Amino acid sequence: MEKSLLRIANTLVLYSYHVTGNGLLNGRMGIILYLFRYSSYAGNEYYSDFAGDLLDKVLRTSANMPSDFENGLTGVGWAVNRLLKEGLVDGNPNEVLQSVDRKVFNWIACNPGISLFGQAVYLLERWQDNLNVPYFEEQAIHILHICEGGIRKFGGKISLYHINSVLHFLIGINRMRKCMEKANVVCKLLPDILRRILKQKWYTPADCLIFEQLKQEAEKYYPELWYEIQSICFPQTNGPIKNMEQYIRIAWLQELYFGKVIIPLPTTEEIGTFIDRKQQKITLDGFLLQNGLAGLGCMLLPTNQQTTLNHITNL
Repeated sequence: MEKSLLRIANTLVLYSYHVTGNGLLNGRMGIILYLFRYSSYAGNEYYSDFAGDLLDKVLRTSANMPSDFENGLTGVGWAVNRLLKEGLVDGNPNEVLQSVDRKVFNWIACNPGISLFGQAVYLLERWQDNLNVPYFEEQAIHILHICEGGIRKFGGKISLYHINSVLHFLIGINRMRKCMEKANVVCKLLPDILRRILKQKWYTPADCLIFEQLKQEAEKYYPELWYEIQSICFPQTNGPIKNMEQYIRIAWLQELYFGKVIIPLPTTEEIGTFIDRKQQKITLDGFLLQNGLAGLGCMLLPTNQQTTLNHITNL
């Protein structure tokens, strides 16, 4: 495993400058997340120094980023907050992310067709360490209004991928008393949406697995309110996972929603074969957090390591 992690780190250092996007899943930010974590794990500051230089480049473009989670500011902000909380970069999250908060919450959109509900996911990440800050409660209520309107009015294809992020948000705000009434309204809209997704097969095996795990989380907080959602079951894949890309997708979704990777890891042979394939057939998407080497590396690394602090200036 040590050799595989080193191979991933060195490959990302070699080719990361060819990656033009800055997003978490489809750009440099996912590579940055892995390199900071690997630097801590390996005790080698070379990788954190390299990641810090990349991070500076990403942050200089933050004013012009879109807001979505996969390619834009909410994903970058989420990752920076994680790095700060893990002690991998130095700074106060409320100072470093102050301008990101303003940009993210200044314009909130709910696009059920193509994307995670990025602002909602980012809000939960920030709110966990600001439980008594009224600003975040106000933003949560605003997001719920946008979410309700987006789901009611959207007539196109709604992905389970997106609805899972809504479920995650509803579960996460269970401690916000001011939000409960509106959260219940949104929750009651979801069974019909989920049945439509099931009928039209607007899901992937990874999304189905995450949905079942989110239902288990929800049962702890809303056993009565979520009864109808609990009764909806999506197909589950029996047997081993078919490919490494699916492993990686499930792993990053589990870290996002549950804070840890709980899927059984692939074999050493499968890991080595995947790295070989990505090194031999060079494509930019082969390095990314979504389905690439950065995603594989984050899946394999332990998450409880600390590192030498690197300073980030305010965004």
